[in-house]
Amino acid sequence: MKKDKLYYQSLLQGFFDNKLQPDQVNELLDWIDEKPEEYKEAIELPENQMTLMKRAFSADIPAEVTRQMRERLMNALNTDTSVGGPVRKSLPVALRWLPYAAAIIVVLGTGIYMLTITDKKQAVAELAKPQNNEPIDVAPGNNKAILTFADGTTVNLDSITKGTIGQQGNSTIIKTGDGRLVYHVPSTGKLIDKGSNTAGFNTMSTPRGGQYQLTLPDGTDVWLNAESSITYPTSFAEQERRVSITGEVYFEVAKDNHRPFRVFANKGFEIEVLGTHFNVNCYPDEPTSKTTLLEGRIKISSLASSGQRSPSRTVNAGQQAVITSENIRLSNSADLESVMAWKEGIFSLNSADITAVMRQLSRWYNIEVVYEGTPPSGRISGTVPRNMYLSKVVEAFQISGINIKIEGKKVVVRQ
Repeated sequence: MKKDKLYYQSLLQGFFDNKLQPDQVNELLDWIDEKPEEYKEAIELPENQMTLMKRAFSADIPAEVTRQMRERLMNALNTDTSVGGPVRKSLPVALRWLPYAAAIIVVLGTGIYMLTITDKKQAVAELAKPQNNEPIDVAPGNNKAILTFADGTTVNLDSITKGTIGQQGNSTIIKTGDGRLVYHVPSTGKLIDKGSNTAGFNTMSTPRGGQYQLTLPDGTDVWLNAESSITYPTSFAEQERRVSITGEVYFEVAKDNHRPFRVFANKGFEIEVLGTHFNVNCYPDEPTSKTTLLEGRIKISSLASSGQRSPSRTVNAGQQAVITSENIRLSNSADLESVMAWKEGIFSLNSADITAVMRQLSRWYNIEVVYEGTPPSGRISGTVPRNMYLSKVVEAFQISGINIKIEGKKVVVRQ
C-alpha cells in the first residue's frame, strides 16, 4: 500500500499525542528527511495548530530517538525548498518557531506540555515544575504587588487572604477570590470627589517577577505587568479621572462621557480617553514608549525635551503610537496579539531583537542579564508560556544556536 502524505500527517498527529511506537517514530523521521516541504505543510494545518497539551517523548521512546527527532525537525525547518533545490539556511540566532512552535516545544526533550495561545486561560501545572532529575532553577513570575495607602502604610497583597483590606473614603477595598483588588463603590452611585480635598492617593506597584489586576473606583479594570505601578485617587474628581503609571499597564476604561479618563506616563506623555481598551508600555529601559489601542479612540500628547508639550495626536483602534522625546509616530500595522500576549500569560515574539527579549525575561524572572561581548544580532519569533521555568526557555534559545546559560540569578549571553 502506497503511503501518501495523509498517512504521514496522521503519524505526526500521533507524535503530538505521544502514541507512536519507536518504529513509527523512525518512519516519521525518514519522511521528514525526505519530504521537508510536506512536513512544513502538515505542521501548518489548523488541526495541528489547534492541538493543545502536546506531550513530549515518553520514557518508552529511547533518548537517541529524542535526539534524532530534534535534529531532523530542526533540519527540516531550516531548509529552503525553493527553485534550485534545498539549501540549508544559516540560523545563528533565529528561533524559527512561528507556525512550528508546537513542534519545536515538543522536540525539546524536556517532558513539558505545550500551551498554545488558543488555550490562553488554561493553567498547566506541569509547565511550572522542573523535572525531578533537574535542580530547581528560576521560577516564573506570579501575582504579587504592594498597595501603598495615602498615609504611607503598605500592604503586601500576595501575603493576605481574600476579603476586605480596608476603607478609603467611600470605597471598600476588597481582595477577591481570584486574586484581584477591587475598590467597591456603594450602589448609590459613582464615587465622585466634589472638591472636599479628602480624597487620598493609593499606589499599586508590582515588583520584578510580579503582575496584578485592579478595579478602580469608577469600574475601570487595570492590569499591571512586572515592575510597573499605578497611582490613583480613592475618589475621582467631578471633572476628570486622572491616574499616573510606570512600566506596562493595560486599561479597560469604564465609559463616562462627562469625565474623561487621563493617564500620565512617567516618560512624559499623556493619554486622554472617554471609554476604551488600550495598552501602555513606558519602561524606562525601553528606547521608545508605545501606546496600542484595541478599542475606541484616544488622544495622546508628549512633553518634548525642550519642555514644550506637543500637539495631541488621535489614535484609532488597531493603531499604535510610538513615542519618543521628540515626536509621536502612528503605526497602522500594530501586532495586537504580541502586544497583549503578556496579559494572557504568553511571551509572543514577532521578529523581536534579542536584547528586547532579554529585557522582558529580566523583568518577569527577576534576573540580571549579562552580555559578554557584543549582544547577538538577529531577531526571534515564536510564543513561550510565561509560566515556564527559566531553564526551559533558555534551552529553547540554546537549541536555536544562541550562546546563553543560567548562572545563579544571572543569564549570561555570549557572542
